[in-house]
Amino acid sequence: MTLEELKPLISKEIRKRRLYFGLTHQAMANKIGVTKPAWVQYETTNAPIQLGTLLNVCRGLECSLLDFFNSIFGIKKYPEEELENEIKEVVSSALDKAGVSAEVNIILRMVRQ
Repeated sequence: MTLEELKPLISKEIRKRRLYFGLTHQAMANKIGVTKPAWVQYETTNAPIQLGTLLNVCRGLECSLLDFFNSIFGIKKYPEEELENEIKEVVSSALDKAGVSAEVNIILRMVRQ
């Protein structure tokens, strides 16, 4: 993949992650200390983005640079963590169905962590 092919994927990933958090352009710009037009440019243009800027964007989007690019390329970094989370959800659901109170359920979750 060339840099030219990668640039629109970076912009798309930035937008996807901002929308995931439900933030406006202005909110994200404020979060990382840039102007709204600068933020909009990160999301909508194929202009090059400096590595330092991308690191700052990733911090604002609460992800590492590695996770950012893993998402672009569809790489699951920690499949065992995803499995662990699924198991926790199944156990939680089973406890709910068994009528275990919310308080006990919270305590059990804390102990498991």
